[in-house]
Parts: sequence; structure tokens; C-alpha cells
Amino acid sequence: MARACGTFANGRITCPFHGWRWDLTGANQFVLEGQEFRGGQLRDGDVALKEIRSVVFAGFVFSNFDPNPESFED
Repeated sequence: MARACGTFANGRITCPFHGWRWDLTGANQFVLEGQEFRGGQLRDGDVALKEIRSVVFAGFVFSNFDPNPESFED
């Protein structure tokens, strides 16, 4: 979980609810009870974080999940 200036402790992104962890490139490092998902065949790539487009403007972060979004300025 990011706090204050948006830094991540030990270079890891951690879900405070599930305890799952990723490195700063979005690669999964840990899934609690991973054998309980996908019939025990869960792969790291199944839960890797996806890159999305984002812009910081006026103190807000605007996120866009469209792979081909319009420019933010438009």
C-alpha cells in the first residue's frame, strides 16, 4: 500500500486486504493460498498487474483502461 509520497515499502506493492505482493514492474511475488485458485494451476502471469495509461493533473490521478485512449488534453 502506498502512503504519503506514493512510495512502496521494500520495493513491493502489497494488497492490504489479501496480502498478495508484486514488485514495482507488476510481476507477482506472492499469492496467499495460491493453490486455491484456478484449480491449483494459478500462474504468476495470471495475477500480474497490467499497465494502464494515467495522467496526474491538478493533484488528481486520471486512469484510462482503454488500450488506445484519446489524449488527455483532448
